[in-house]
Amino acid sequence: MELDQAFATVVLVLMGAAILFLSGLKIHKILDLIRGDRFYLNWKKLHLLVGVFIAGYAGIAVLIYTPFKTLHSLVMGGIFLFGALFVLLVVQSGHDTIKDLIETRKKQADLIKSYGRFVPSEFLLKLNKKEITDIELGDNVLQDMTILFTDIRSFTTLSEQMTPEENFRFVNSYFRHMGPLVRQNGGFVDKYIGDGIMALFPQSAENAVDAGIAMLERLIAYNEKRRKSGYSSIRVGIGINTGSLMLGTIGEENRMEGTVISDNVNLASRIEGLTKTYGTPLLISEASYQALKDPGKYAIRFIDRVKVKGKSKQVTVYEVFNSDPTTVKELKIAGTKTFEKACLHFHENEFDLALAMFENCLKENPQDLVAEIYVERCHKRMAV
Repeated sequence: MELDQAFATVVLVLMGAAILFLSGLKIHKILDLIRGDRFYLNWKKLHLLVGVFIAGYAGIAVLIYTPFKTLHSLVMGGIFLFGALFVLLVVQSGHDTIKDLIETRKKQADLIKSYGRFVPSEFLLKLNKKEITDIELGDNVLQDMTILFTDIRSFTTLSEQMTPEENFRFVNSYFRHMGPLVRQNGGFVDKYIGDGIMALFPQSAENAVDAGIAMLERLIAYNEKRRKSGYSSIRVGIGINTGSLMLGTIGEENRMEGTVISDNVNLASRIEGLTKTYGTPLLISEASYQALKDPGKYAIRFIDRVKVKGKSKQVTVYEVFNSDPTTVKELKIAGTKTFEKACLHFHENEFDLALAMFENCLKENPQDLVAEIYVERCHKRMAV
């Protein structure tokens, strides 16, 4: 009888050690697989765990063991005990694993969201990339898009009146108003350039024009708020062009950025610069005008054919004046035919006829700055 009892005790201890060792090994493998790590077993912790449970089980076995217990019942009791311990260990490990997974996924989501502030998700989609980590230097794709450039007029003069900190607050305040309008109209901001915005519209030229009009309308409310706060109003210029471009990554292995490269991108920037020349806030190219499915829904008129830097041929530009004050807008619409006919005479060197018609436009609408510019041009040409 004593021999049976001694044998049973030894069996229980060995069985407990084996079950605990295997269960610990199993759990560590499961955890390592879930976490995506290579197999790693912490022997120090496992041996400590095994020792604690073996000692505990041996103590329980001694306390509950009596001559009336059979070897079978003692072994079954041990199996049930270690089964319970195994389940408890698995449940606890599972709970910790799920908690770790949730925290890891949350951190990954926050990281992706943070990256999205620097690299637009649309940029990744155009490059056919799922994650920012998939992007490599030199990735590129040819796309047809509409490009919008805008910046603040006389920003240098404005910035000289502010401290560096005030400059940052001012520019960020302005961007907080304008950036969302790009996204609301189907585009995305490619980059902020000082006080300027470069935005891309993959779907249609209408989206870019709508965004430009929305920006000018928002600017009215923004300037009203500035005046109430004791600040001066600001003016902006917006240039839009449509065409093919290369979208991709440039730089070097340790520092790269996403951008677009094309003559069409440069032209959009040049057209934005022409808004200063003609005193009008929104100009679009001939390509953008032709890309509009329904030009009649906008207030548009021909402005000029000009030679811009970097282009061998003249470029035709149009004014979109939907955001003009109602009276000025209506007078421009009413005088569009006369204005465009006067432009035709001007480009055919019929300056006397052009002058008479531009003066008539200016008489009907004294706030037509483009007509005023053409009157001055006619006088200069006729004086030669």
